[in-house]
Order: sequence, then C-alpha cells, then structure tokens
Amino acid sequence: MGVLLRWVLVGQRKSFEQLLLEAIEEALSLFGGSVKEVVLFYCSTKHGVSREQLPVKLNSFVKCLEEIFSYASRAIEMQVASRLYAKLGLSFVHRKDRRLIDYVEEARRRYEG
Repeated sequence: MGVLLRWVLVGQRKSFEQLLLEAIEEALSLFGGSVKEVVLFYCSTKHGVSREQLPVKLNSFVKCLEEIFSYASRAIEMQVASRLYAKLGLSFVHRKDRRLIDYVEEARRRYEG
C-alpha cells in the first residue's frame, strides 16, 4: 500500500467521539425520532449540553437519561454501549455492575491504545 493511500485511509478514520455520538443517536432512535429529539432538547435546555458535546459530557447525558427515564435509562445505556462496541469492532459483554461511563472508558482505552 502506498504512503499516500495509507495517509488517506488513516485520515478517514472516525474519531472516538464521532463514533460515540453515532452510537448515542442510534440508541435513542430505537425509541423513535421524536423521543430522540426530546432527549436531545432536554439535555440542551436543562443541562446546557448540545448534541455535539454529548461524547465529552457523558456524565451529563447519563444524568439526563436518568431524569427522563428513571431505571429504564440503564437499557438505553446498554444500547449505546453495545452499538459503540460494534462500531469499534469490539466484543460487548453486559455486566450488571457496569454503567455506560465504564464501558466508554474501556472502549476508549482499547480503541486508542
């Protein structure tokens, strides 16, 4: 593979944050477009976190989910985690004692490691 082609392929690699944002949006979309928009609107107005900031302000996103969905927020967290792992080509194993933030930290280490 030529140096130029290798540079182009590396340049096209999505950032971890881009993949995480895609995973968040896909997981929210499972519940319908309007639910996704309500969650994004709530995060923005109630916590000042825009759509683009979700990957770097993940604690606020999780808090929004908990405020809106209560215990059901964990199901959404697992959907986000499993979709992120799939995007990264990683095997996802659900563990009761882990939350989205734990999965994301592990995935980031493995992706960037």
